[in-house]
Amino acid sequence: MVDFEELEAEGAISRFTAAEKERKGLYLDFHAQAYKEDLEIAESLKSASHRWSVTAAYYAMLNLTKLYLAKRHNLSINDRSHVAARLALARVLEEKGTRKRALELLEQAEKEFESFTAPRRRESSLPSMLSAGQKKRERASYYSHPPPQRRREDLDSLFKGTVRPFISIMEKL
Repeated sequence: MVDFEELEAEGAISRFTAAEKERKGLYLDFHAQAYKEDLEIAESLKSASHRWSVTAAYYAMLNLTKLYLAKRHNLSINDRSHVAARLALARVLEEKGTRKRALELLEQAEKEFESFTAPRRRESSLPSMLSAGQKKRERASYYSHPPPQRRREDLDSLFKGTVRPFISIMEKL
C-alpha cells in the first residue's frame, strides 16, 4: 500500500510555494465551486439517476477535501487524487489541534444527523467516510443495479449517513 511520503515524493501531493499564490487561488476557487456544484447535482439527480447522484455526491466529498487541504494545510493533490486526498486527510488529522476539532465536529454531527454514527476509531472517521463514498461510487458506476426501491434507500442512507455529515464537518473544520 502506498503512503503519504511516497505520494509526496512522486509529486501526487505537494505543498504550494509562496511563488504559487495565483495557482493556489485558482485551485481554491475551482474546488470551492466544484464541491458545491457536485452536491447540487447529486441532490437534483436523486430521483432521475442513482448512479450519477452517487457519483456526484462522492465528487462533492472529494473536492471539498481538496479544498480543505489546500486552504488549511497548503497541500495540493496533483495526481492519484482519490488515494492521495484520503491519505493527506488522514495525515493532517494526526495534528493535535486538527484532530481535536475534528472529534468535536464528529460528536456534533452525531447529534445533528440522526442517521450518522461515527466509526469507533473516531480519529480515522473522515478518511473512512471519504473511502465509503468512493466505494459507493464504484459500486454504483460499475458493479450493481439494485431495484428502484433499494436505490432510493441506498441514496437516502448515503446522503444522511455519509455525505451530509461529511460535508458539514469538513465545512466547519
